[in-house]
Amino acid sequence: MPFAWIDDCPRLLNTEAVAQLVAVAKAAEHLRQVFDLPLAQIIVDTVAAAAGFGDENSAAEAQRVMNAMEALRRQTGEFVLGATTSARPPRPAPGAPR
Repeated sequence: MPFAWIDDCPRLLNTEAVAQLVAVAKAAEHLRQVFDLPLAQIIVDTVAAAAGFGDENSAAEAQRVMNAMEALRRQTGEFVLGATTSARPPRPAPGAPR
């Protein structure tokens, strides 16, 4: 399956980020011409790195990032996946041996 990528994602909290990402998606139109396949998915990996958070615990900033990803979906018509990671090990279930 062919894919395209960019090395640096515009910070999703910046007002021009969605327009920049839409332009990248439109530039991937060559996939249709070369491989007869449309752009099908946009992956933001990782959301935290792409967001440009001032405060990662801010619900308001997180909502603005989600709004930007939704705007990207609306303007491109593509599925937008935000990848996340966790630096913490999983917690054992209550009552599980440690």
